[in-house]
Amino acid sequence: MTPILETPNRWISATAQVAIGVSANSEATQTYRALALALITALNLRSCLITVRDRETNQHHVSMSMIRLNGHLPNGEATYASQYLIQDGPEFIPIADNPDGPHLNMHSVAAWTKSRLTVVDGHLDPMVRQITSAYRYIDEWVGKTSFFVNWYDGRDVPLCTASFGIRPAQAGALREDLDSTEWSELYQLVGQRLIERRPDPVELDGLSDRDLEVLTCLARDSIEDAAEKLAITKSSYLRRRRELARRMNVAIEQLPTEAIRWILQA
Repeated sequence: MTPILETPNRWISATAQVAIGVSANSEATQTYRALALALITALNLRSCLITVRDRETNQHHVSMSMIRLNGHLPNGEATYASQYLIQDGPEFIPIADNPDGPHLNMHSVAAWTKSRLTVVDGHLDPMVRQITSAYRYIDEWVGKTSFFVNWYDGRDVPLCTASFGIRPAQAGALREDLDSTEWSELYQLVGQRLIERRPDPVELDGLSDRDLEVLTCLARDSIEDAAEKLAITKSSYLRRRRELARRMNVAIEQLPTEAIRWILQA
């Protein structure tokens, strides 16, 4: 007997996982683990790697979660949602400074496609030739069809990338999923939640270390405590706060909230 709600249920379950687990307030490890599990659920994957743009460089990517299911799938069935392994992905993933490279990995090539989805059909795919020759044949695409899903937030380098591979014979069904309305809705929800969690920090570019100290105090301390910590007068602190609000283009009343959001994402 065919399960009546098998197909809709995986999308509903994945959407619920994102809605509950991917939020601005949840701890980073749990956030990206929830995202990886949601994509595994929705797309019937064996494994998924989630990487995010490094806040220190605003360029390169770092691994946040790599999850692999026990059991068969896809789609020799026989696995349960609780049967998964959390593994370490590559800690540092260099992304080229521009589309011309040098590219050292497929993440870098995929990032500069500026596309929501990049598909690599094995190690003979023409895109692989964009990778510096010494680094080819050591990345995710070898012997598989690999998928790189990018979420952007206004910067050149993606805010977040989910990557996963599948045997070429099974790639057609996955492409159909990624063309579906259900995927488009889930993709939009994930993107919204990621940007809420990591608001575009462009307004912080160029801030001095002292300004960042002020921002930290705004998030954590009263006016009096902040002035004492910074070893300045209360009036000097208030002046710095006004200048910071102007540079960040937010109302002075909103500045503490923005400071807290920044601290949560840092």
